[in-house]
Formats: sequence, structure tokens, C-alpha cells
Amino acid sequence: MLEKLTPEQVALIPVMRERWITRALGGDNSFDKDRIHKGIDFVYALSGLKEPQFKIIVQSPWAIQYAANILPIIFKAFGEKSGDQVGAQVRAQVWAQVGAQVGDQKLKWFNYDYNGYGADAGWISFYEFFKQIRILKNEKFDKYVDFVSAGAWDCVSFQDVAIVCTRPTKVIRDARGFLHNTKGAAVEWGDGYKNYFCHGARLEAWMIEAPEKITAELALKEANSEVRRAIIEIMGLDKFLHQANPKILDKDKDAVGMPRQLMQIDLKEDEPLVAVEVNCPSTNHKYFLRVPPKIKTCSEAVAWTFGYEAKDYLPLVEA
Repeated sequence: MLEKLTPEQVALIPVMRERWITRALGGDNSFDKDRIHKGIDFVYALSGLKEPQFKIIVQSPWAIQYAANILPIIFKAFGEKSGDQVGAQVRAQVWAQVGAQVGDQKLKWFNYDYNGYGADAGWISFYEFFKQIRILKNEKFDKYVDFVSAGAWDCVSFQDVAIVCTRPTKVIRDARGFLHNTKGAAVEWGDGYKNYFCHGARLEAWMIEAPEKITAELALKEANSEVRRAIIEIMGLDKFLHQANPKILDKDKDAVGMPRQLMQIDLKEDEPLVAVEVNCPSTNHKYFLRVPPKIKTCSEAVAWTFGYEAKDYLPLVEA
């Protein structure tokens, strides 16, 4: 019974994690056609289905959807869509079995969402660690790992046709690991398809490619709070506040007589956005600093940005 990891086993954890992060998100979209075909046959067999007559490999999730929509028109009918059945059997016969083997140990583990073969890199890295330290032995798991390692990212499954897409060619993330790029696409695929994200929030392409078209009205109408925060970041806080007609909570002057004002904008399903407007004494340039919504005065807001309480922040000059 495994109750504690050795130092060598602990050192292996980040190695396994990085191996699968690189494999899934490292930009290598090469694939092994024969191994993917074998993997498709394997997951179909788990589902009690015969091997699909056609196995099609494309280079993006968009291409999968396009093929799934257009090919039935060409071939009249593929037969019943079997994706739910295939996915359920992979979960039941692979993840349930390896989970039981690892779950018998006295170590804490975390579940993952099932969302496409490429997204299973999280599952695989976890369980492959236990395989490396000789806790896990499961032939179905090994076959599934080989399928994903061959370059499969996702699949739409019909009785007669399986459409698989390969891994992305480029993935850009922020320091926390979220998909993020404010200068272009965060994810690019082999056929030119692109996905746009800001700190994990998915945006429309034009919001990144033409941010000057974003308006405060658009941001305020956005119901998803994460997307709205991303839109405001792309737009710029100063432009957003200028257009959004904020409520003025407080006004005063700093130590050298420069005007300041504290503004608030109420947001749907989110805490209010509160920011203080200050002026640089040397350039007279305006700056907007976001602060917690509990703050009620300009002095308190400026002090907070420097890590002080208002009573302790008494500069002679602010620069």
C-alpha cells in the first residue's frame, strides 16, 4: 500500500506534468495516421461498435464540425451519431478502471472534466505517473494513451465515420496557464483556424484584431462577467470609463493641488467597478487606477494602490 511518495517520486510529478502539457499544447501537430486509426478502432470496440468504415483526419475543431455537417449531405447518411456512447464507454472502461486502481491508494487525487481526447492530457499525466512508479497496470489505459499520443485532439463519432482533428500548432497562455493573447490568436490550428482568448475568456476575433471598435456599451451589455472583464482590459480602463458615464463617488485634490475623482460603474452579475482618476504633476497626464469597491474616497483609493491606509499615506508630492 502506497502511503507516502519517495523524494524521487515527488521529483517525477512535474516531469510528467510538463511532458503532457508540452505534448498537448506545445505546438506540435504532427500525427501518426496508423496509430490514430488503431485508436479509433479501439474506442469504438469499447463502445460495442464495429470499426467505422471511414476514418477522417482534419486539422481543427472547426474542420470537424464542417465535415460532420457537410459529409452527410454528400453521402446521404452516416448512420446514427455515436459520440455520446463512445465517450461514455471510454469513461466507464478506461478512467473508471484506472481510477479504481489508483483510488485504492491513500493519496488525494482530483477529478477532471471529460472534454475531448486532447483535454484528457490532464487525466493521462496523473495516471501515467502511477504507471511510472509501478502502481498502475492497465492494458486499456495503455492503448488509450497511445491513441492520444499519436496526435488525436478531438473526435466526432458516427456509426460509420469517425472524424478526428489533430493538435493545435500554436498555444499562448498567461502566467497562470490560461489561454491568453491580446495581440492575436491564442490558439492556432493547422488549417488556419484560430481561437482568441484573454486570460481564459474566449472572445470574438475582431475584439483582438480590431480593439478600437470595442465600446463601453458592448462591455456593459455582456452578461458573462469573465468575458466582460476581458473586453474592458482589451478596450482599456481609461476609454471604458470615459464612455460609460460613471457615478462620481468623491472628488478632491492631491498634495500639490492636482484634481482627483473616484468613480463607480455598476456591472451585471459582478461587483461594481471602482477606479480613481489621478493626474501626474509633471506631465498632467491622467491615470485610472482600479481599486476595491469598498473604497469610498480618493485618498483611501490612492493610499490603497501603494499598500497603505489613508491615515498612514501622507506624501508631500505624488509622482
